[in-house]
Amino acid sequence: MRSVSKIGKVLPYAVLVSGALLPAALVIALPEFYHHSDIGIQMVWMQQWNKGWREIYNTCSSCDYPLMGTFIAAGIPKLLSRIGVDNLAQGFRICLAFVDGANVLLVFLLFRILKVRRAALWAGVIGLSLSSWAGGAVWGNIDDVSHFLLLVILLWIVVSNLTGKIHLPLFLVVCSVLMSFLILTKHLNIFNLFALEFMLMVNIFATRKRAVAAGAWLLQVALLLVCIFGWDVPLTIDRPYVSHLQMIWGTPGRMGDFLSNNGFNLWMLLGRDMLSSSAVPLFPDSPVAVLRALTPFNAGVVLFLAAASSLAAAVAWRIGKRRTPGAPWLDRNSLLDLIAFLALINLAYNVTLPGTHERYLYSFYPLVILAFLGLQDYDRRFSLPLVALLVGGANVYGVFVLGILTGDFAFSNDAHRVAAVFHAGLLLLVSAVFFRYLSARRPPPVEGSGGR
Repeated sequence: MRSVSKIGKVLPYAVLVSGALLPAALVIALPEFYHHSDIGIQMVWMQQWNKGWREIYNTCSSCDYPLMGTFIAAGIPKLLSRIGVDNLAQGFRICLAFVDGANVLLVFLLFRILKVRRAALWAGVIGLSLSSWAGGAVWGNIDDVSHFLLLVILLWIVVSNLTGKIHLPLFLVVCSVLMSFLILTKHLNIFNLFALEFMLMVNIFATRKRAVAAGAWLLQVALLLVCIFGWDVPLTIDRPYVSHLQMIWGTPGRMGDFLSNNGFNLWMLLGRDMLSSSAVPLFPDSPVAVLRALTPFNAGVVLFLAAASSLAAAVAWRIGKRRTPGAPWLDRNSLLDLIAFLALINLAYNVTLPGTHERYLYSFYPLVILAFLGLQDYDRRFSLPLVALLVGGANVYGVFVLGILTGDFAFSNDAHRVAAVFHAGLLLLVSAVFFRYLSARRPPPVEGSGGR
């Protein structure tokens, strides 16, 4: 009995360690299994970065990441070359593998601080899931760095709220700096940036008087903009651009110009070539002018905004109804609601918007599994079978990403349609569960609620 008890205590941490070390093991065991095109482009950036970081967007014509992303994607290989590393691709991927491992540990810390049961086991399961490592070090791109920054921001928000020991100005300054790093790493983080800004708004307004909250929020937004665009001051940027972000966002093909860039979304079901324009009308021969103007791009934007605004309104209403008068910070339940909101925003834009890439869903599964496991303490709707479905979905999505990496699913409309239908159905299911929970006046009691 004693040995069984010991195994029960050790096993979750063995799963955790396995999840954290798996990416490094795969990178070492499969040194040639990565996206050679992505790594090759970054090696070109490294070579063209020859006149200092201020001139990077003049000397490197193909650099289309924001500044922090360029520092990571081109700067790390450049640093590795200076210290004598021969295989730069492998050295860079090993660095990314450390980030993958750190992400598993950050998820574990979030589980622990939010008092979600079996924290080590579930964090390890997330780390072992294909979706957590297929698009990071194994692939050879920096999406895991974006995820790392997102987890650090969430950890800061959760710790600040649950401890109540951080002064509001310091809390907002750190949030603004970290959020600026997030959007300066990859442009697709714009969705997470807006979701995080909504989370901060709720955090500020739900716990403070309106005048004080409005002033604090406006100062935070101003600081965020300074942190984002302040980097443009020392950069040399050719006219007509005034910001390197303006230049990057204006690059053709960056903002959903195509139906898909090897990602899945509802518009793959049209049967068109995924690289066809997203501006082609859905009903070009309709006698109704509005229908003739309806394209996958603007229809996708409308669908996404409808989903995002509905989620935001429901979450804000719920937290506002629940808040304790005079409480300066949010409670555990509200923080889990906001993490679930962030996760669903990630799923919604992948399903509804054209132009997505295969790795854009990177952050959804870890966050939604974390949130739903925590919310089990407040509502039976977040059942273990639902979480098991999400874990299964994480591996289904991981298979899709690996299929793109191997070339088996690359630009394969059938695989993309299957992934699109699965995730559209998943979006409807988890949104329905979440909305029913948010709208319930008295959620069904759960035994042992409160978390351990």
